[in-house]
Amino acid sequence: MKEDLLFFSNTICSIPLNTLTIQRLIYLDSCLLQVEFTDPNSFILQDLLINVNKNYVNVVLQNLSKAIQTNCGNNIDLDNVNVPEKFGYSFKPNNNEKSISKIYKEYKISPTQQEQFKIIWLKTFIEKLKKIDFTIRSLLQLPQKDYSKLKPVKVFELFEEYQVFTSKFQQEIEKEFLKPNSKSDKLNFYFNKMLPDYIEKIDNYFSQFEDLQTSFKSQFGYLNNEYNSLNNIISKAQINEISRFELFFKKIDFNDFENVKNKYLYAISKYESNKRLQQQKTSIFLTELSNRISNLTIEISETEKNNVLPQPINKDQTEKPKPEPKETELLEKIKKHFEFMLSDCPRKGKPILTNENDFNKLIKWTTYFFENNFEVPKISEPIKSVNTNFYITQLAFHILFDELRKTGFHNQRTKSKTPLFLLWESCFADYKGYRETNFWKVKKKKDNGTDYDIEVKKLMLID
Repeated sequence: MKEDLLFFSNTICSIPLNTLTIQRLIYLDSCLLQVEFTDPNSFILQDLLINVNKNYVNVVLQNLSKAIQTNCGNNIDLDNVNVPEKFGYSFKPNNNEKSISKIYKEYKISPTQQEQFKIIWLKTFIEKLKKIDFTIRSLLQLPQKDYSKLKPVKVFELFEEYQVFTSKFQQEIEKEFLKPNSKSDKLNFYFNKMLPDYIEKIDNYFSQFEDLQTSFKSQFGYLNNEYNSLNNIISKAQINEISRFELFFKKIDFNDFENVKNKYLYAISKYESNKRLQQQKTSIFLTELSNRISNLTIEISETEKNNVLPQPINKDQTEKPKPEPKETELLEKIKKHFEFMLSDCPRKGKPILTNENDFNKLIKWTTYFFENNFEVPKISEPIKSVNTNFYITQLAFHILFDELRKTGFHNQRTKSKTPLFLLWESCFADYKGYRETNFWKVKKKKDNGTDYDIEVKKLMLID
């Protein structure tokens, strides 16, 4: 039972409803969750807690706390979810089978709509977790934890509010610049009125994003779906914001470029000074934006020599140029198709990549590969842990290559003429030394004729 309780507490930290099947739900609820976990009179549980060390108990309670506070890694508010009187499920297990999907193939649920059922089930499951937490603390005479005041963070609502604001601002700019005023009057109005208001707004939004990110990291670390969702949202907002400002600069006449850049920097500097006087800090993002604009100074001197339109580059010539809109779209597309690697592996039942940093590195390396004509990036620290079968990651790279060709990101039809295998092998430490011929001959069908690639395409959200 010792291993069972620890495994259970670890598993419940990440149960994303969007990928949860009813069969796995039944397995979690009826097999992994043992009745002894919630029974204070259970001799088995009492004996376990008496004989284990303090670190074991701390880990179990920490996992329970994380699962309860994050709704098992789901960005969802369960407060207004009502459990109907007829809620429940029944099943007839087939113990001759080995896979969860086949053991619990025969089942009935109420309500019959799966998404509705899963949300209601999650609420009842969280209550069971609270009972387990309460039982363990009672038996060990530890202080009880009050979960009644905890509310899920409204990450998506905040991002939607930010998107509405930026969209309205863009419309206001276009409306203002269509007026029959002189160019000088338009720019003066923009820099004296519109830009200061905008800087304050985006600083407030990104400050909230960064505070949420810091809070989640300190409480739960990186290994939960809510943190992953939050981090993806912040990254998307940052990319959108940088792209918007850089596109604005590209539309400015060459002769006005230096003047416009200085006014931007002045507006940001003035805002930051006022915040410091009020003993308030600004967002990290605002500093990054200011640095991006400052870097355009060198570009002006370089482009002036060549008499071409300015395009933002970094001071460090060893770094790659900032992505054009097509490259930004490429990054988002790769992130979308590889995002399943943050979810549970359908074979092993746990996240394929258990580290958010590993996921970001994978996206960065893969984007670089396709942006730079199939050049494999230098990878000094490959991903050390990948919890899935070889064929899933192999097919994911094959399918991504084909999908990017179909959608116009490259025109190379023959995968084997590119170092795709080297990219795949370099990304994961466990794959070092894998035979290249096996990579190109990856099995695409199961023994029963079912297509493996169709299964992986579904994971990658590709029709």
